[in-house]
Amino acid sequence: MSAEFVIENGKLIKYNGTGTSVSIPQGVRIIGEGAFMNCTKIKRLMINYSVQSIEARAFYGCAELKTVLFAKGLTSIGDYAFAECWELTELTLPSSLRSIGKCAFQSCMNLKKVDMPRIGITVGEDAFEGCKCRVPMPEEIAPVKPAAPVSPVRAAAPVRPAPVPSPVMSIPTLKKDEPSASIVTNGEEFVIRDGILEKYQGDAETVVIPHGVAEIGAWAFMSRQRLKKVIIPDSVNVIGREAFKRCVSLTSISIPMGVTVIPREAFKDCEALSDVILPNGLKEIDTDAFAGCTSLRSIVIPDSVTRIGTRSFAFCDGLENIILSKNITLIPSEAFLCCLSLSSIVIPDSVKKIESCAFMDCENLSDVRLSPGTEVVLPRTETKLETNLETFGPDKVTNYVMSSFERTPFGKNYLS
Repeated sequence: MSAEFVIENGKLIKYNGTGTSVSIPQGVRIIGEGAFMNCTKIKRLMINYSVQSIEARAFYGCAELKTVLFAKGLTSIGDYAFAECWELTELTLPSSLRSIGKCAFQSCMNLKKVDMPRIGITVGEDAFEGCKCRVPMPEEIAPVKPAAPVSPVRAAAPVRPAPVPSPVMSIPTLKKDEPSASIVTNGEEFVIRDGILEKYQGDAETVVIPHGVAEIGAWAFMSRQRLKKVIIPDSVNVIGREAFKRCVSLTSISIPMGVTVIPREAFKDCEALSDVILPNGLKEIDTDAFAGCTSLRSIVIPDSVTRIGTRSFAFCDGLENIILSKNITLIPSEAFLCCLSLSSIVIPDSVKKIESCAFMDCENLSDVRLSPGTEVVLPRTETKLETNLETFGPDKVTNYVMSSFERTPFGKNYLS
C-alpha cells in the first residue's frame, strides 16, 4: 500500500500525501477521525464502494476541496466530517446513506446544491449550517409514518416579522441545580445543557454569558463573525477546543480565574483580538491556542502556567512584547513561529530546553536573553547545544547554532 495512506484493518487512519486528486483505496471500510483533516491541497476526492463509514472530522478544513464523488455503500457521515470545506459547491449523496452527523457540512459556504435520499435517513443538528443550499430538515426526510387524522382547516395565524439582531445579547442567570435548559432570548438561541453552553446561534456583537454556566463547549462560538466582545462569568471553569476559533471581529477576552487550560485552537485566527487577560491559576496553553491572532500586541503568561503548546502563539504578526511564565521548562517547536514584530525576549531561568524552530522567522528578533545551561535543540539532526551567555560568540557557537532562532537577526549574528 502506498505510503500516502496509513491503513489498519480496513480503517484509513491517516493520509500523508500531497496530491490534489485523491482516490480512497479499495478495501478501506472506514475513513478514520481526522484522517484528512486540514489537507488543504486536495481538490477532488473519490470515495469507492467499499467505504461504509466516514468518521468525525475526517475531511474537516479541506479548504480547497471542490468535488466529492460518493459510491453506493456509504451508510454514515460523522460529526463535522466535511465542515469548513469552503470550495464545495454541490453534492450527490448515495442512496445507501442512513445518517449524517451534526455539523457534518457546517460552514461549507459555497455549497449550493445537495441531492440526498428522501427516506430512511437521519440528519444531525446544524448539519448544513452556513451553507447556501436549502436542505430538507430531518423531520421532512425521516421514514414516513401513518397519516394522522385530518384536522379542520383553520385560518392561518398572522406572520410575525423576523426579529432584528440585538447588538448586545444576554441571557438570564441559570437557576441553582437546574439540570438542563435550552434558553431563548430575543429570538436568539443559546443551547445550555447541564451547565454546558453547547452552542450560541445568535448574531450579536456583545454576548454576556450567564452566571451558572460551568463550561463553554467545543465549537460553541466558532466562526461568529460579528462577535466583538464576550463577557465570561466566574462560574466558567472549562473552555472547549476551538470554542472561539475564527471569531474574526472579537477584540478582547478576559479568562475567568477558574479556567486552568486554554485548549487547542480555542482562539485561533481571531484576527482582531488585541486584548487578552490570562488568570493566575492557568496551568496550560495548548497547541495553536492563539495562533493567527494578528492584532495581539502584548501577552503576559502568568507564573502559574507550566506548559505552552506547539504553535501556541505562531503567526501573531503584531506581537511585540511577551512575558513568559517563570515556571515553564520547555519552549516547544514553532511556539512563536513568524511573530514578525517581536524584537526582544527574556527566557526565564526555569526554561531548560528550546525546541527547533521555536522562534523561526521572527524577522525582527535581535535581542534574546538566555540563562546559562539552556539547552537548544537543533532541527533535522536534533543535535543539542549547551548555551551560556558568557560564552556566546562566533568562536564558541558554530554555524549550526540555534535553529530555534532560524531566520532571525539574533540567529544570524552567530552564523558569521
